[in-house]
Amino acid sequence: MNKTLSTLLGVVGVLVVTLMVLVGGDSKAADIVFTGRGIVKSGGASNSINVYWTVVPDAVERIRGVRSDVNTSNAKKYKWEVAGGSLIKRRTTSQATPGKEVVIKGTLRSDDRVTGVWVVQNYRQFKLEGKIQGRTLDTGKTDEGWLTVNVTSSKLNNLTATTKFKESTVKGKDLRIKVNGQTSITALGKSKNFDEVTAGQQNVTIEGEVIDEDSWVASKVNERS
Repeated sequence: MNKTLSTLLGVVGVLVVTLMVLVGGDSKAADIVFTGRGIVKSGGASNSINVYWTVVPDAVERIRGVRSDVNTSNAKKYKWEVAGGSLIKRRTTSQATPGKEVVIKGTLRSDDRVTGVWVVQNYRQFKLEGKIQGRTLDTGKTDEGWLTVNVTSSKLNNLTATTKFKESTVKGKDLRIKVNGQTSITALGKSKNFDEVTAGQQNVTIEGEVIDEDSWVASKVNERS
């Protein structure tokens, strides 16, 4: 190898190392556009929401399982709603509220803040059937607590076409469902109190919504024969 070629290769080697230090040495050096899913938490401002990230691509792995602020001042906002028995994605000006699940397209900055391009609030209202396995009252309460139900089916509520909802995850398993003071409870068409519900393998239909990461909250409980 002649001296000139050796010198050129040496210069190229120095440039490559320098480029690696400047570009590849820090995973936070560049902005990254991505689409991810998470849960809205309290703490957002008028033009931002605070999100706990549950599903993100590998390129932004560092924010999975943590909370970060999402600037929504210029983001398009949507929410899934039921209209005429079908799910419709509608434009909205309102921020997604704490406890709701959202899908977001945005840009992750080096300080782990996200600038949103669009935000879609998911629909997680359910209707499930199963058998009551247990009932637990909150301390000092007669109308709040938990029902344990062995699930036989689970679908999205209020839709004309049957659409399964997390059924592969909960079917055949015992699921804890939150009951609060606003939950309507009936047995064979008659109203009853939560402390009157017994764990006697009754067939039950429960309507409600999944809040936060995986909290099933009942709005209606109907014991069937």
